[in-house]
This record gives sequence, structure tokens and C-alpha cells, in this order.
Amino acid sequence: MEKSKRAAFYFLGAILVISYFASRIRVITTFPLFFDEAIYIHWAQIVAQDWTWRFVSLTDGKQPLFIWLVSLSLRIIQDPVIAGRMVSILSGLAGMIGLFLLGKKLFGKKTGILASFLYLLCPFYLLYDSLALMDGLLSALFIYAVLFTIRFAKSMRIKDAVIVGVFAGFGLLTKSSAMFAIALLPLGLIFVKIYKAGNTNKYFLGSILALSIAKIIESILRFSVYFKIIAEKNSLFVKSFPEVLQGSISAIISNVILMGGWIAGYLGISLFLLAFVSFLYREKQREKLFILFYALIPICYMVLFGKQMYPRHFLFMVWPFLLLASYALVTICGKIKRNGLLAFTIGVVLFFYPVKNIYFLLTSPMNTFLPQIERWQFFEGEPSGIGITELYRFFDKHKNKKIVVITDKPIGILYDGIAIRYLHNPNVYIYGADQITGDIVRELSAEKKPDEIFLVTSWQEVPGNISVHLLKEIKREGKTNKNWRIYSLESTL
Repeated sequence: MEKSKRAAFYFLGAILVISYFASRIRVITTFPLFFDEAIYIHWAQIVAQDWTWRFVSLTDGKQPLFIWLVSLSLRIIQDPVIAGRMVSILSGLAGMIGLFLLGKKLFGKKTGILASFLYLLCPFYLLYDSLALMDGLLSALFIYAVLFTIRFAKSMRIKDAVIVGVFAGFGLLTKSSAMFAIALLPLGLIFVKIYKAGNTNKYFLGSILALSIAKIIESILRFSVYFKIIAEKNSLFVKSFPEVLQGSISAIISNVILMGGWIAGYLGISLFLLAFVSFLYREKQREKLFILFYALIPICYMVLFGKQMYPRHFLFMVWPFLLLASYALVTICGKIKRNGLLAFTIGVVLFFYPVKNIYFLLTSPMNTFLPQIERWQFFEGEPSGIGITELYRFFDKHKNKKIVVITDKPIGILYDGIAIRYLHNPNVYIYGADQITGDIVRELSAEKKPDEIFLVTSWQEVPGNISVHLLKEIKREGKTNKNWRIYSLESTL
């Protein structure tokens, strides 16, 4: 009997992993390239080409671990977009397994399996596990930091504290938000056996050790002169204490409404509420509170201090709701196991919304329900890469000539999106400018001596003193999208 249960468990695990890869790989081949993805992949290509540029991301205040991993992926996978997104897919798989281990540790194997299943079905994770962004990696590292926090609190083994520090340190090499993994270490006191002499002191010293290790790992970034830009970049997204004190209650209320809509919108109201239903059952209250605080404390922090926010900033705060909802669902099903119709009805109510969104993400991304800011980023606005494949087809016809491509921005979906395609082609030179002038064209013509010069515009008008010929206009779907235009320029003016 035990062998059959173990075989069934491994079979279910294999199904989850296969389903995970099938769903994520489907998205990476259909979802349009995104503004930030293009930048990160371009940075990774630069690092892969010359390791002395390993801190290139710090020039924009972004930590480099994800960029380094993509640069390694590029050595194996030729397509740069697939290489970048594959790092996120593997990070997400690690996160899904980590959530299973965390659920099993706190609530039992059934809860762990169901939590990993909900992770698989969650549109939020499906989307960000499939894009070349840092947030999936951060979420996975955060889950493992929490897992080993629990292990350390229960075992008092120093090696577990060291592992917490390592995961938190790698998190700090990914995003500053990983500091929550250290800041919330006091929550682990819930599991410390106070009646054993010295355990509280041991936990305190282990937490100091974890913090020290995390900061030592983060200190690698200090080898770059651009380290200070991280704080400058963070200040664009997070308010300082004086800014919070000078702010209004309406700003806080606005953040609550915004974040509540994003989280409930991606999870579905039913699953979101089910997480809180778990507290109606008396068992495992300490464990449930511990997990809930790992969501609520960062969320409350962002409510107070959030300045410029996007849904992906909350990805590492969502998994506690999945874990608590799983516990509630396992408990409910255990009590109504003889009523199959009721169990089926509950399943339909809970999973209809996420499954519907998953279906559209996999088959027709434009028709998926997404928060408006996400639709603007991915489909309807300037950050969207819709139309990039048409650009590639156009320039592929000219890539054997010596050409210069000028874009009307020095960073982003056009400049970096084209650059990642042709970085290793010596015949293609990409140049971006916030203000295109005749002098720029003359200088590039004299320096590069190209066979042809092309100008690609998304928002700038062509200056009157430049002779151009419109070759192609790429119409981009979406209410606010501006069409891209490709012009041929005179090489000498």
C-alpha cells in the first residue's frame, strides 16, 4: 500500500512538472517581447560577450544576478528571447517545488501538492514565470529563504541559518525587495521552543548570522562604482519617511484599492477569500499566521511607502495566499469527502476564473483579463513589443549589407529589441537618440560608411532637414499604441 501511494505521488509530481513546462513554454513562444525584457536580455548579451561589463545593469540601478544567469543561458540557447525567458521558467519551477516543500513542512503533503497545483494554475505566476524579468527569480529565492527560516527555528542548526542568509543574499543580488526575507526573520520565533534554555538567544544569533551573510553577498555589488545608483533607483518606487509623513490618507487608500485589485484580479476573489477562510479552522493557527504575515507585512509596507508600483512588484507576496487557500481547501474536502457533488461545485467556483485566464493566456493573450496597467505594458502602450517580429523580418532582408539603424529612443523596446537580434552581426549598427538630427545622420554616415541608413520612429517626428523615404509602417494593436515607421535616409547630407 505504501509503495502504491509513493508511486502515485511521484506520478502526480511528474504530471505537475510536465504541465508546468508545457504551459510556460507555450507562453514564451507567443507572448510579445516586453520593454524591460529587451533591456535585460541586451545587458546579458553584453555580459556574455565581455565579463568586464558584469555590472552593466547597475548603471540603471538594477541588481545583476538575473542578468548573469541569462548570460549563462545564452551560451546554451541561441535565441536570446528564449534564453532569457528560460531562466524565468526554471526559477518558477524551483518556486513551485519550494512551495510544495513549504506546504508539506507546515501543513502536510496534501496541502503542499495542492499549493503547487494552484501555483501552476495561477495566471500571475504563469505570466511572470514566462517573461525575462527578475521577479520570478526573486519569488523563488524568497520562498526558499522562508522554508529554511522555519527549519532553523525548529532545528536550531546553524547551517540552516547560513542557508537563509545565502538565499536572502542571492535575493539582494536580484532585487532590493529581498530584504524582507531578513527583516521578517523575527516571525520565526513562533516556532522556537522557548522552554528549551537558550533557544531564543540562539535564534537571535542565527538571525544576525543570516543577515551578515546576506549583506556580505550583497557587498559584491560594491565593487562597482555604480552601486549607489541602486538607492537612487529605489527612491523612484518607494517613498522616504518624510515623504510618507507629508503624504495624504487618500494616497494610502488609492494604494490599497490598486493593490487589492491587482492581487484579487490575478488570483480571483474566491481563492483570495479562501486564504482567510483557513483561519476558521482552529488547527495550525501559528503556522497560518506565520505565512499570512509574509504577505501582509510587505503589502502594508507598500501601501504606506509605495510610490510608483506595478503588479509584478507583488509577485513575491502572493504565494502565501495560495498556501493558505490550499490548506483551507484540503480541510474542507476532508470534511465533505462523502459529498462529491458539493466538492465538485466548490472546485468549479474556485478554479473557473484562474482556468479561464490561463486558457486565454495560452491561446489568445490579447483577450486575457489583465489589470489595465498590464494591458498597457504588454499590448496597448509604448513598452509593448507587438510588431517587433515585423521589424525583424524587414531588417533580416538587409542584414547582409552594411547598415545603420537609428531608433528614436536610446533604450527600450525599439533600441534594445533590435539590438538583441543583431548584436553579433557586424554589418548592423544600432544607434538610439532622444532627439534625431541631421548632424547625427552625417556623423554616423562618415564614421560607419554604411550601404544604407534606416530610421525607426515610435514617437518622434522626422526633422525637416533630413531627407527620408517611408518604407514601411507597422500597425500595432491596442488603443494607445503608436505605429512604428521605417524610413530610408540619405547617407550623406
